[in-house]
Amino acid sequence: MSNSESMSEGRSGLAGYLITQRAALRWSQEELANRSSVSVRTIRNIETGATRSPRRASVELLLTTISGAGGALPMSVKSRAGQGWAGLCINLDPLVGHAGEVEKLVDALWQSRCLTLTGPGGVGKTRLAVEVAGRVARRDAEPIVVIGAEAVAGVDLEIGELTRELDMDGEKFRGIVLFDGVERVLDEAVDLVWRLLGAYPGIRVLITSRRTLLLPGAAVCEVRPFGASEDPSGEYAARFLFRRLAVLCPTLDLSSRLPAVLRLCKLLDHMPDALEAAAVWLRSASLDALLQTDPIEAVLGQSTGRGLPHQRTLAGSVGWSVDMLDPRHRAMLRVLSALPGPFTVAEVFREAERVQAVGQDVVAQLAKLVELSLVQVRRGPEYAYDVLGYVRRFMRSASVNLTGQ
Repeated sequence: MSNSESMSEGRSGLAGYLITQRAALRWSQEELANRSSVSVRTIRNIETGATRSPRRASVELLLTTISGAGGALPMSVKSRAGQGWAGLCINLDPLVGHAGEVEKLVDALWQSRCLTLTGPGGVGKTRLAVEVAGRVARRDAEPIVVIGAEAVAGVDLEIGELTRELDMDGEKFRGIVLFDGVERVLDEAVDLVWRLLGAYPGIRVLITSRRTLLLPGAAVCEVRPFGASEDPSGEYAARFLFRRLAVLCPTLDLSSRLPAVLRLCKLLDHMPDALEAAAVWLRSASLDALLQTDPIEAVLGQSTGRGLPHQRTLAGSVGWSVDMLDPRHRAMLRVLSALPGPFTVAEVFREAERVQAVGQDVVAQLAKLVELSLVQVRRGPEYAYDVLGYVRRFMRSASVNLTGQ
């Protein structure tokens, strides 16, 4: 039986597959519709179960589009009594870096039942979450449910829908629920997660968010760029760039230019999305040309063609986070972006007093920017703070509305 035929047999298998793959590719329903020529209404009806027997032509278009964009056709699809959500064996590109983190995160999800991965946009939270969820799911032969931020916004409706989907044949659902990118609906996400954990003792919840989501007993992990902890040499960042080039421009081999590649990775803060944008840029211009310009400036507006509209460029990604700030916090971020990093709280106080740009609650404003992953922190006897290079450049841009008006 072909993949398409097996997927068409059950609404749950196709619905779960579409939701999981859209999350992995960071596509909205509208994005998938535009790429596949299948209407948004059809996609929504399939994912919610309103359409139980979609047209085979629509299924073929959806599967072909996802597969062609780097998504994985499921290696196996498991469902409970032919109903409910499907457990997918997700097969994305191999995870680069985070070798020492994954098993710790798997253990944390097991012990706490709820784990939040937080960090700046473009650092790879979703990819890491998929890896952790996949390992737990494969080990316990349990399904994965993926819920995007657009679904979280309607908590009252969603909890009812989830209850109907997760209660299968009178048996409480056991598996993993992955909430992806909920920084703008944090209060609703907290409420929904709390209610699900209470209603379903057998579920484990994994969350990605640029803002920290705190729940009693829940674990939190800050996802950092490649070179921030386990890879100061930049090896993982270079490996990531080589892999993206192998896909985007197979005829370009930079393996003999490793020192220059490592320099580029360092200038781009070892950030996955910045390296992705650089790989696209290198299709049109040489590595030397990129290094002779300002690499951050070059990649800031470079579209990768992936994800939701605000995720397709670094500028859009930073703007998505900055837009959540009030005028005081925007002014503080502008002050911090002018400081050479890393810097201390004492240096922040001195700079804030010098420019007279912020109020008296300097520590509270700094903490808010750390919470939103716009400022990075190194904890120790004295905390050290820094602002990623592309965030600094964005905040210096004349197009940024720092007054909030």
